[in-house]
Amino acid sequence: MKRPDFIALLILVILSAILLIDPFFHAGRFTAHDIDMNTAYFSGFFSSLQDGNIIPRWSANIANLYGSPTSIFLYPGPYYLASLITIIGFSLVDTMKIYFFITSILSVIFMYLFLRKHFNTLASFVGSFLYLYAPYRINDIYARGNIAENTSFMLFPLLALCLYKFMKNPKLKNIIFISFVTALFLLSHPFLFLVFLPFLISYVFYLHLDLHKLKLLFLSGLLSFGLISFYFFPLIFESKYTLYDISPFSGQYYRSQFINLTQLIIPQWHFIDQTGKLEYQTYQIGIVQLVLAIISIFIFIYQKLNKSLKSDLSKLFLLALFNFLLSTFLMLSISDFVYKLIPPLQRIQFPWRFLALNLFSISLMTAVIFSSLKKQIISYLFALLIVIISILLYAPYAKGHDYKIISDDAYFYDVRINIDAFVTLPRWAAQPDKYPRIGNRYQIIEGKADVELLSRNNISHIYNILSSTPVRFLDATYYFPGWNAYIDGKKANIEFQDQSYRGLITFDIPKGNHFIVVKFESTKLRLFGDMITLGTIIFMIIFYKRYSKT
Repeated sequence: MKRPDFIALLILVILSAILLIDPFFHAGRFTAHDIDMNTAYFSGFFSSLQDGNIIPRWSANIANLYGSPTSIFLYPGPYYLASLITIIGFSLVDTMKIYFFITSILSVIFMYLFLRKHFNTLASFVGSFLYLYAPYRINDIYARGNIAENTSFMLFPLLALCLYKFMKNPKLKNIIFISFVTALFLLSHPFLFLVFLPFLISYVFYLHLDLHKLKLLFLSGLLSFGLISFYFFPLIFESKYTLYDISPFSGQYYRSQFINLTQLIIPQWHFIDQTGKLEYQTYQIGIVQLVLAIISIFIFIYQKLNKSLKSDLSKLFLLALFNFLLSTFLMLSISDFVYKLIPPLQRIQFPWRFLALNLFSISLMTAVIFSSLKKQIISYLFALLIVIISILLYAPYAKGHDYKIISDDAYFYDVRINIDAFVTLPRWAAQPDKYPRIGNRYQIIEGKADVELLSRNNISHIYNILSSTPVRFLDATYYFPGWNAYIDGKKANIEFQDQSYRGLITFDIPKGNHFIVVKFESTKLRLFGDMITLGTIIFMIIFYKRYSKT
């Protein structure tokens, strides 16, 4: 790396830290919409991972210890990455703080490396700086606590960088990198991938897509699908066993989340949520970003009239401008007909998520204009002014509030309600907070027996039972396809629709001494997805070794 690039990246990291350092000056977890839910879900994911489950699917500590299949349906990408921090020895809360910090810093670094493929050092610096210093990015961390979206902000410029390298040098090995990053993106936030898709499509055409490259990109898409099959197939075909289909976040919910031009333009940081809690929620583009977007358009028009802008830069600006206008349009209610024409867009849930594409587009537009400025001293002064104003405007809001000390045990052992409302709960189950917690997590509900718990982890409960009468046994776990009970190695019939124990695993055990195993196993569908993923990984390894020099 050249020295100017190293210095620029170092300054970017230092400036970025200003927005990200507040949580490290306070003990505990700051309050945000999703952060408590994310931490609790992560605790279940990590606990299962510690049990040796490479693909965690059942979280035993969720829903008042009755368990939940949340890990089947939630994006696993961020949790796999965050596990690398927790496994070192950090607490769950500290892991969340560190994860926000690292992913935000990497988003700026990857954005810089991407922009550097098109622009000079200063233009890349300004574009990368704007990519983080924006209301939506601050909102995502401190108001929403959304680790999935923060991961997406990191992965998108990385994916754009991989696409650039492939399109300029279409080696087969680059397909591996694109496939892996795309898969990780889809595993981290498929809705944000959909948000960024307009840019990705227009960008590959800007880079001169031909038939050969198109075939290779199609191969990359197949490989990406193969990599995520372990997650995709259960997500699509087993959600029917949950209450997801009657979730308020499906169907026409998106229509209530359109925003207006006033919300986009006028700075407004505060709102009172349904619990009466004050948080830094905002839907604004940002004063700095909006002013720069307008200025860049006027400069672009002026340079086009004077024919002083290079053709490639002109096309890149128009590409960014198109995505800026498209993303703005798709956040407004007048775009409702588009959501009706393209139903997958409805699953985005919040049209204002297009602020992510909007921000990226403005950063790119600004970088184009900066790279075309002739007078260096003016460019540096303008950049300095942008940095100073952005820090003064946005840094005061880059702070957590209502910090709470929460131990890991609180997440591992004391999540008494289903923290995702009823979305991932088995559809036949009662609300978990309606059931009293069973201390030993099993119970003889008919007959008499002595029970010895031999071992218990997230997906396996082993007992030895000595009964003087036939008994009916309750394993205090919500039933979900994949749970099976074995009596001395023979499968028992599980009953989970008893109105007195709605959704819980119960089964009959004959009189005598018996070895009981209650185990969460792969269904044929999950096994099918796992095999596709494993086969894809093996293929990619062989493919890379054989064609790495091609």
